[in-house]
Amino acid sequence: LPGPTFGFRARAQGCETRLPRPVDRILDSFRVVVSEPLYYTQYISTSSGIIIKANPDVEPDAMYRAAETVEAMLQGRSDLPQCMAEVGAAVAIVPEKEYITTLPEFAQFAGKVQDDGRAYDGFIIRGLGAVKGQPVTATSEENLLRRPRVHDPLSFVDVTIHEFAHAIENLCFTASDRQRLTALYDATIASGVIDDTYAATNEDEFFAVFTTVYFNATTELASIAADREQLQSDFPEIHEFLQELFGDVPENEFRR
Repeated sequence: LPGPTFGFRARAQGCETRLPRPVDRILDSFRVVVSEPLYYTQYISTSSGIIIKANPDVEPDAMYRAAETVEAMLQGRSDLPQCMAEVGAAVAIVPEKEYITTLPEFAQFAGKVQDDGRAYDGFIIRGLGAVKGQPVTATSEENLLRRPRVHDPLSFVDVTIHEFAHAIENLCFTASDRQRLTALYDATIASGVIDDTYAATNEDEFFAVFTTVYFNATTELASIAADREQLQSDFPEIHEFLQELFGDVPENEFRR
């Protein structure tokens, strides 16, 4: 059930005899834990089993938008929704007026900066993808609600699509997926066509940026691949890979 943990209720009834010992041991192991007030109070569970969560300051429309985006990204290859649910994938929303480090899963980054010098305690970093051992993806309220990126006006990126792409790659890519992505990245880098773009940073960012292009939800590569049609025309192998992952979900719903 949606909530601070994946919870359940257990009840056992016996007549004149005790329960079978294995069941008895399991029931004896349960303990009541009283926790401090939780940061998250709003929850949505998608049909794929992905939890969307936020604190009381986040507008509900942002949560529904995140759920719709996640569902759209998991309509393609059938193994991905099952894998993401099994690893406990979730999406946490950063309130518009708060830093990403206010989210409990990312509080460890307070006072730190990324390799490129961007501070986590600020309004430039508005999303982070899940990784193995920490399956929560962060995205931002204002981006979900399609409000202008006043802190970074140079380009538009759908943060949820970009960061959830990282989550899919980090949590559920197969060895074959990884080999194929590496080959696509190496070939594209060798061509020089994405030089001086964020997609050239590494193969992880390459995948996330081109995923947002596939969903027509970025202007990062406007001069190279502005939309899915141009992606299919000019980067057919990348398009084929993404189509196999995500299916033919209409990209117009993400158009800005």
